[in-house]
Amino acid sequence: MPAEFKKGNFNNVFDFQAFAWKLTLGEKDFKGEANQSCKAVTANSGSKLKWDASLLESCCVRLYSDPNCAKDEIGFSCDDFNKKLSQTVQSFQVTDC
Repeated sequence: MPAEFKKGNFNNVFDFQAFAWKLTLGEKDFKGEANQSCKAVTANSGSKLKWDASLLESCCVRLYSDPNCAKDEIGFSCDDFNKKLSQTVQSFQVTDC
């Protein structure tokens, strides 16, 4: 095993990811290794939105305008992205991992 892996130095071309997905909503980061059931959050319009699924995963994120993931789905993606929210998000879930 290369020395950089033994020492925990993962700053080479293939960085080690210990998560299947990472979501940033506003100032909060969420990470997981599998599907995430509905999670209530508050991220206001204009705040940061970043979705990153691991290279070996097919996870998708779904964003909702209510805190129970029950009403309007306002966003969905399986592809990585980084942008600003155009609407307030009150919950999310991760599927298809």
